[in-house]
Amino acid sequence: SLDPAKKIGYSLEEPMIIHKMYDKAGRKKRVKELLDRVDLGEELLDRYPHQISGGEAQRIMIARALSLDPKILILDEPTSYLDMGFKMDILTNIRMLARDKKMAVIMSLHELDLAQKVSDTVACVRGDRIDRIGTPEKIFAGNYVQELYGVADQSFDPVTGQIFLCTGHENTRDFKDSDIENCSSKDFCSGSQVPDPV
Repeated sequence: SLDPAKKIGYSLEEPMIIHKMYDKAGRKKRVKELLDRVDLGEELLDRYPHQISGGEAQRIMIARALSLDPKILILDEPTSYLDMGFKMDILTNIRMLARDKKMAVIMSLHELDLAQKVSDTVACVRGDRIDRIGTPEKIFAGNYVQELYGVADQSFDPVTGQIFLCTGHENTRDFKDSDIENCSSKDFCSGSQVPDPV
């Protein structure tokens, strides 16, 4: 998390200061590159964490993690505070960065549709262990995901990885009353999220 007593600009520079990377001018340039990568403006640099939104803070933390050019990047719910449009943007950028820098990225995602779209390999967790590892094509084929998470067939789209709420919201599919009543996903689904990361 971000230090509430430090401005955003310093928080982005701090890892580079600690690891003695770049001179002051080099760090400033690197910070601008990082902001650009996560689609944020330089006006945030003089603000404190309480003066920015949750989504902006999430992007700042991703930029901070990228500041040292790591070989392995581990991200826990990196898109949790972001709207859907920016989720795909940031994950696409991370994917491109991973390829350009030959960096491995390990992400914990509850959003099946995102895992399906951006992953080279997906590991599914059942309880306290990895249940299956494979390409998105293999993981989302058949009814494995439905069985793993107890999701009713009619509320899961294996093509997109989306799970639809069964609570009568406008963005759900049309269910009969019996389908809604018997759908095991209604107790825990929220948009495209499920418990236990994939």
